[in-house]
Formats: sequence, C-alpha cells, structure tokens
Amino acid sequence: MKYKTNINFTSFFKDDETFTNHLKQLETENFDIEEFKKKSLKDQLDWYFAKYLEWEKFYSYNEVNSDLDLENQNYNQNKDIINKIKTKLDELKKVINREILNIDIPLDEYLEKNPDLKEYYMTFYNVLRKKKHSEDSILFAKMLPYISRINSLYSTIMNVEFPSEEIIFRGESVKLTTSNYNRLMLNASSEEKAVLASTYFESLAKVNKTVSNLLNMRYQIFQDLAEDAGYNSILEHTLGDDDLNLAITDNLLKTTNLHLDALKKYYSLKKQTLDLEKMHFYDSRDSKTEVKMSFDDAIDNVINALTPLGPIYIEHLKALLNTGIMDVYPRENKYLGGYHFRNYTQSLIVMNSHDYQKDSYTMAHELGHAVNASFIKENQKFSNFHFSNFLSEVASLTNEILMANYYLEKASTDTEKEIILEQKIKKFIVNVYNSMMWFEFEDNICRAIKTRRPLTADAMLSIYQELYIKYNPEVVVDDYLKYGYITRLHYFLGYYRYYNFQYATGIIMATKIANDIKNNIHGSKEKYLEFLKTGGSLKTLDALKVAGLDLTDDKIIADGFKYFQEDVASYEKLVLQRKNN
Repeated sequence: MKYKTNINFTSFFKDDETFTNHLKQLETENFDIEEFKKKSLKDQLDWYFAKYLEWEKFYSYNEVNSDLDLENQNYNQNKDIINKIKTKLDELKKVINREILNIDIPLDEYLEKNPDLKEYYMTFYNVLRKKKHSEDSILFAKMLPYISRINSLYSTIMNVEFPSEEIIFRGESVKLTTSNYNRLMLNASSEEKAVLASTYFESLAKVNKTVSNLLNMRYQIFQDLAEDAGYNSILEHTLGDDDLNLAITDNLLKTTNLHLDALKKYYSLKKQTLDLEKMHFYDSRDSKTEVKMSFDDAIDNVINALTPLGPIYIEHLKALLNTGIMDVYPRENKYLGGYHFRNYTQSLIVMNSHDYQKDSYTMAHELGHAVNASFIKENQKFSNFHFSNFLSEVASLTNEILMANYYLEKASTDTEKEIILEQKIKKFIVNVYNSMMWFEFEDNICRAIKTRRPLTADAMLSIYQELYIKYNPEVVVDDYLKYGYITRLHYFLGYYRYYNFQYATGIIMATKIANDIKNNIHGSKEKYLEFLKTGGSLKTLDALKVAGLDLTDDKIIADGFKYFQEDVASYEKLVLQRKNN
C-alpha cells in the first residue's frame, strides 16, 4: 500500500496503557468551582479551553477506538469516566457564561477596555447573542425525557412491533420489515418492486395514526421550548441556534420552487432512458453500479480531482495521508458506517471500503472535512476551532463535486459520462429537492402546532401527497406513497428540528464553489481557501461571505441551481445522442 490504511493514534497517546494512566489522573483532578471563581475572566477562559482541549483528546481517542473494536469493554467503561469529566467542565463553563452575561455595555466597547480578552470575541458573542433567548434549562431537562421517549416509541414501532406482511419473493416466504425492504428493492425487477412497495406501504398505513400522534406530541414540546426561549416559532429557534435568520430558509424555499423545471426535465429524460410511458418512483431507483478500484488508485484520483484547489490544499491533504488518519477496511467488531471525527489534535476518519470507485467519493468527502480542520488548526486557536453545523458540510461536498467533475473529464466513453453525470444530478436532487420536500412537510406540522391546532393523521397524508407530487414531476404518484413521511427517521432523531434544509444549502454552496473554481471564476479558489481557515472565528453568515457567498442574496442560491441546470442540459445531450444513434 502506498498510503496508510490504519490510524496512527500517537498524536493522542502512545498506547492504551498511557491513555488509561492519564485518564485516571484527570479523573482524580479537583475541579474546584470556588477556586475557579477567584480567577480573572481571562484566566478562567485560558484554563477552561486548555482543559477542554485535554478532555477532547481523551474523548476522541476513546470514541474512535471504541468504534474500531465494539466488543472492547474497556472503551465502553471509559465513556462514563469521560462524560463525568465533561460534566465538571460544563459547570465551570456556566461560571464563565454567567460573568459574560453580566456585561452591561456593548461587546466591542467592553473588549476595547479589556484587550487581553479580544481573542475570545466569538465566545463572548455566542453567549451574549442568546441573552434575550436564554432557555430555561430546568424546563429543557424536564422535556428531554419525553423527547427521548417519543423517539424510542417510534423506533419500537418501526423495528420491533412493525406490522410486517408476509409475501412470496422469488419462491421464498419473506416477512417485509423496515430493515429488509430497501435491501430487497435494490436489485428487484420492476414487477417485484411494485409488489414490494405496495405491500410495505400497506404496513405503514397501519401505524399512520400512532406516528402522526407522536409527531404532534414531539413538535408541541419543541414549540413550548421555542416560546420559553423567546422565539415565535420552532423554525426561528432552530435557526437561532446557528446564528441564522428566516431570510435563509425563505430564500432557499422560494428559489427552489422557481427551479422545478430542471427537476421535471431530468425525470422526463429518465423516463426516456427507461423507455417507459409511465414511471413509478421505484423505476428511477437504479441498481448499484460497482466499479472496482484499489485504495491507492482511489486516493490518487482524489488527489488529482482536488488539484484545482491549489498546491497548499494538496500539501495539507498529503500530510494528513502520510500521518495516518484513516481506518479504511471493514473487519469483525468494527462500526459499519463512516465518518470524520473533528478534533483539534488530529482528524480521524472511519470508513468501510470494499475497493469500489464509489469509495473514492467517500474519501474525498471525509478528507474534505479533515483538510478543513487542518486549515483551521493552522490559523486559529482552539477556542475558535469548532464551528456551526450549518457550515460543516461545505468543505466535504465541494470535494465530492470536484470528484464528479474530474471523473467526467476523465471518462473515455459517453456511456461512462452519462452514468457519472446522472450520479451527480441525483445527489443534487436528494440533497436539495427531497430535502426541501421534507422541510415543507415539517414546516406544515410546526405551523399547525403554533396555532394550537395540530394536524390530523389524514391532513398529514394529504399534505405529504401534495408535496410528493410537486417534487416528483413525471412520476406516477401511487396513492400509498402518502404514507412515506412515516419512514423519515430525521423527524424523530434526537433533538433535531428542521434538520434537512442544511443539506440543501450545503450542496448548493458546494456546487457553486466547485464549479466556480472549475470555470476559473476570478478569485473563487482564493476566497474558498480563506473560508476554510475561518473555523469558529466569525459569525456563520460572515464566514460564508469570506467564500463570496451571501445566502440572503437570491442570486447566490440561484447560481447553485444554474450549475444543476447545466448538468441536466449536458445529461439531456448525452441521452438524446444515444437514443438517436
């Protein structure tokens, strides 16, 4: 192997024994609140962030090693210790926050009088901006068990008590469950898919009233918490957490609805490629196209694809690869998913490659996070390292699009180009159009809750069906599809509200950045690299402006759709060319 396929953890600890010994020392350390209060605010902040960085090393090392060896009970036991230390740190952070909240003059004026605190500007800003929206932590603590209970009930309904129907599939009796439905659909024929879908959705219909009630209860809690924090709506509360405003989602929704023609065009072309007069949702589900590609070749392709970002970016990328930050291949007792674990000490990537070309997209994605973290670490102190979730996917998705553009340029046949282009188009559809469909559905629920008139089960079905028709043009919308909202896990995921729109903004921003760089738009690369350095040093929207993106500007969002339209036009040309030959 030319590149390392296992993680080198020595930046954290020499070995498990060293980790355990140091953890015991930290566990026994006395975090004396009264002594902490005697420190100056500057000393409090310096001490807190130094100790938080120390804690983060333990947390990162333990969490990732635990995922690499799920049966190792030592890591599981360590989690309790690490969480207890974090609780102690949180108590000290409350001391700092209370002092910051007592500032009674404008922040800029305060920092002019206290220049030694200027490096903590964003820490002050993030505490003070929520001053008028300070939440009742007691109320949240009371509500959290109910949120968890609702989430747990949903999981039980969908995974344990799901009213599975038994069908004959390829000569065998199969009980159609939530877990095996998608797997069976993957390589089934159209006739088989029709049976699988109708049967599965009939099962969903049986839990509709229960799930709709759970949704209403969940969002009622969120509305109560929003009002408690001084917000008018759940959406305002959600946006406020990331220092955003309603102009973002208003502009996104408006612009998306102005660009439904490109979506219609793609589905019309898809219908042609399948030679269908009528196309059902399952007809557009292609089987996986698996192209073998070694890990070394995949990394070489990633490097080549990201070369347009310039030599400094590639230097950071190669340095990370040479350090050893990725655990690449699956094995027994390893977590099956994939992720980038962002921390100040060293990025950590867990994936499960099977040496297919698609894995190169995953690598490009996760390495995008890692290089972003490397840029931030080089330019910011730890107190400004972590940043808004709203921004987190820009760097990773930009890399994915550059990856697709590279494969398109490299493709030797029109057939290959068509496949790659369609993959790129479908990614945009899933992240933008599908996300906005789910956003609108959630928004309907939240608006109804705000008026104290929760939606009935039938009303939810009607709204979802209308939205499905709007966002799936040229597709036959079978009546049973209205039950599809029941399968949307994110409506029941932790404390998440309005989770999906961030996928849309992320891919739109990434599409514009990647294609502006590809087309050599003046200053686009330089602005993007500066953006990668910002981390949490700027307000969310100000950080985006560094990259030349103002999400309150209609044109910025429209530019993302412009590039999508161009991809659809290129796809149309290839499809028609093939059909006419």
